[in-house]
Amino acid sequence: MPGVFLFLVFICELSIHTVVFGNEVDYLVRQWAPRVWLAPGENFKPSNVETFLDNVCVADENRKCIFPKLNSDISLSSTEAWSLNTVQPIEALLDNTDSFLYGKNTIQNSVPTYAVVKHCEPEKLNFHVRYWFFYPYNKGKDVCEIGGIPNWQIGDTSLCSWKSYGNHVGDWERMTLWFDGNNFPKSAYLAAHKSGAYYIYNEGTGNFQFDHAEESEGINQTPEYPPYLHTQDNHPIVFSAKGSHGTWAAPGEYQYNTVPKLVDKTGYGVPWNTWNNVEIYHLGLDSLPYWIRFRGRWGNPKKNCLLFGELEMCEYSDGPEGILRQSQDYNCP
Repeated sequence: MPGVFLFLVFICELSIHTVVFGNEVDYLVRQWAPRVWLAPGENFKPSNVETFLDNVCVADENRKCIFPKLNSDISLSSTEAWSLNTVQPIEALLDNTDSFLYGKNTIQNSVPTYAVVKHCEPEKLNFHVRYWFFYPYNKGKDVCEIGGIPNWQIGDTSLCSWKSYGNHVGDWERMTLWFDGNNFPKSAYLAAHKSGAYYIYNEGTGNFQFDHAEESEGINQTPEYPPYLHTQDNHPIVFSAKGSHGTWAAPGEYQYNTVPKLVDKTGYGVPWNTWNNVEIYHLGLDSLPYWIRFRGRWGNPKKNCLLFGELEMCEYSDGPEGILRQSQDYNCP
């Protein structure tokens, strides 16, 4: 019996340690959650996952709805060939500004941010947290067409017929913080399209300073990143680009692609104080929501595409991969 008693004491102490530790991490996750400034004139605002899932079906590789709605069993059995497609045509949804594609006003609604925590050395508060922002729709960039052909070198814009490329249903964006044993982060990562930037935290100034850019996965991705990521009351202040929602450290315009010339525009539009509604998930410790394990894409498949050498341009691009399938910004030592 003494052995059983000692075992029960050990389990009790372990449980208490886990709860206390979990509470401390959760506190830091909320304390350092960002304020996201949506761009002036932003039409496609963030939303919650549940509203999105109420308006999409699970489609197979032939774009045929095979299940009317995603659930736990379907999510676990999903394949990478499946996708979450709008039940109504995209064009009809875009014509209705009250449709779910336009998201929710962050002043009038409590829109959640999804924080996924990866623990490296729990006893040392060594972890990284990815703050995920979900937008039901990504508005692409307007490209000058002449005679139905995209014109890379724009001269006389009066000849242009403007068309939007790179639109897609579903849009996961993120900011990541790395904690290394302190109650303040060691560094931050901001993602913008197929590249991103790392910033190092300065405890003296309370701000982050640009360290290096992530090596780009795309063609002609050469953005110039802001030198500083500022904070207010420990909350990083980040800026979401109009339509495309790339995450930047300061207001302004950022050319992130040269051919074609693509620019993100950010500024002080509507604020989104994400710490007011953070859903926190601890990898390896919590039971995760069923939707997070869906292996397909969060949006309709691409269509209306043109191919120019290595460059493919689509009016509608594929929806993004789910958040557990996307590459890590930090890895445990």
